[in-house]
Amino acid sequence: MDETQLRFLTAQALYGKDLQERRTAVRQLLQADLGPADLAAISLRLEVAMGCQDEYVRSAAAMLLAGLAPLLPLPPSLAASLLDLSRSGEPFAREAALRAILRIHEQGRCLSPSDARALAERLEEARRTEGESFALSLFAEE
Repeated sequence: MDETQLRFLTAQALYGKDLQERRTAVRQLLQADLGPADLAAISLRLEVAMGCQDEYVRSAAAMLLAGLAPLLPLPPSLAASLLDLSRSGEPFAREAALRAILRIHEQGRCLSPSDARALAERLEEARRTEGESFALSLFAEE
């Protein structure tokens, strides 16, 4: 993919003005012919976004991770950031992180077996502590 287009779509997915704009960017990224260099660039941008103090940006990064779960392997640094965000006091941020964890878990895209176990344990913990209605919303289609 052209570097300018990749930057634009990644920026739209992370910082788009609304949910629809971000989802459209994720869809376009999924439809693109992304090579290893493209995925590495996206992963780097995700690490920067997940390191932000702004939970809106971190939530958007989690949503992008969820969308690209079939393509993007999850490095340990992003797994740790997702686990941290999944314990946020902000419901939207927490659910965005848990959705990403679920998609990554379903795709088996964790690079570290210990991270895969930690993500699976966090999903189970969320199911127990958040209640049935939360689990149903988590598994509902977006």
